[in-house]
Amino acid sequence: MEYLESGIIVKTVGLKGELKVKSSTYFAEERYQKGNNVYIKINGIFECFKVSSYRNYSGFDYLILEEVNSIESAEKLCGSSIFIKKDEHEVEDGFYYFDDLIGCTVINNDDNKVIGKVIKVEEFPAQATLLIKTINNKDLYIPFLNVFVPDVDIANKEIKVNLIGGMEI
Repeated sequence: MEYLESGIIVKTVGLKGELKVKSSTYFAEERYQKGNNVYIKINGIFECFKVSSYRNYSGFDYLILEEVNSIESAEKLCGSSIFIKKDEHEVEDGFYYFDDLIGCTVINNDDNKVIGKVIKVEEFPAQATLLIKTINNKDLYIPFLNVFVPDVDIANKEIKVNLIGGMEI
């Protein structure tokens, strides 16, 4: 079973155990729908919690979990990461879990030569960016946009990219 981190609990709000979450998912509204399960790692074990309420305000997500009904129980969760089970959430065609991109072989679309492997997906305000360790052991950043990344084949762990001037391998 694979868990994906979707955010971190930064503090409590109010006396009834509402949690303020800094999300790391682009799909918070879908992930935190009422009735959905989320998982919090407590003492090394993933504990399941059911979302009772969700709202977004000023760039943060606010959750009420059925099992957390007081400020005292909520405070124990501060600083903890929230996870989802990968197999409980399907993604649409053309969308990918960032974890699925890591380890993919990156191929130049022009000449079909291997450039390197994705070692990380970084999120910047403008867009997500692939960090690639090239075959020459250099770091190369490629914006995760269709113009630069026209083809992603998760099944074969391959990503085809279009390089432009300045993107040296």
